[in-house]
Amino acid sequence: MGRRLSLKIDAKRLSAEDLRGRLQPSVQLRRAPDGAFSILGVDPGTRVCGFGVVRVQGRRFSHVAHGVVKTNPKEPFPRRLLCIYQGLCAAFDSHKPDMLSLENIFFGVNHKSSQKIGEGRAVAMLAAAQRDLPVYEFTPSQIKQAVSGHGRASKQQVQTMVKAILRLEQLPEPHDAADALAAAICCANSLGTF
Repeated sequence: MGRRLSLKIDAKRLSAEDLRGRLQPSVQLRRAPDGAFSILGVDPGTRVCGFGVVRVQGRRFSHVAHGVVKTNPKEPFPRRLLCIYQGLCAAFDSHKPDMLSLENIFFGVNHKSSQKIGEGRAVAMLAAAQRDLPVYEFTPSQIKQAVSGHGRASKQQVQTMVKAILRLEQLPEPHDAADALAAAICCANSLGTF
């Protein structure tokens, strides 16, 4: 028989304002002395999780890095989440971004896969929260709109526009990493950096 865990909770009721101040601390945007900052974009997935880092200085965006964290679909799901967490932590620690831009869940027909993607998103948020970084969330159509001009762009169109915006020699591969770079570009645009 398992052990019971009991928790004591303070009976004092907190208003929504009290909770908002405690749960969402204000995080100021950290900038380098030259005014630049960097954004880690994440395209969440539990088989392949894309990430991309973009440096923003005024109106200029530059590519820092991109890649994917791949998991073994034969592993138990908690081990796959751990793999994603460790991979994203390595990206955070290597590139020292100032914020996280995350693609929001698209609720399609398959609720089970949406739930798993949500758990992958939570891992990315946890990694950012541990580093006291702000998290910005955007829908897939907002991200596509920000890089291509319309919210129903294809994966190929997003890759092509990310290549042009970041002045890359080749299309960013795989598309999960291109989507993550697009999320970072979308975040920079939404902050009104220019």
